[in-house]
Amino acid sequence: MDGDNIQNYLKEAATSQVTLDATTLEFAMRKRLEAQAALFAEHPDNIEIVQRFRKQLDMAKSLPFPVTLWEAQNISYAPLMKATEERRLAAENRDADAADWMKELTALREGLRILGA
Repeated sequence: MDGDNIQNYLKEAATSQVTLDATTLEFAMRKRLEAQAALFAEHPDNIEIVQRFRKQLDMAKSLPFPVTLWEAQNISYAPLMKATEERRLAAENRDADAADWMKELTALREGLRILGA
């Protein structure tokens, strides 16, 4: 999904005073996030999947309507906590790769609105 194009379409819709079908758009975005969460859960050690998931969450947050994250949160929680715990000590010991991972995982956790970790 191209976030810039979506933002341009949203601006154009607002300028043209087009009423968006927020229910359908929310459903589509929620299902994309749930699919990305499942992909992350299958491959929590793939940084590209983590980054793509985080970017989709950022895009969802920028929409002019709320997107329900409940299922994506549930799918992601255990793999996210495990991946975080596996890299925490190395990051604290100044391992640059682990520190980069921790930044991505923290951003993902924040995007999912999962507190603590």
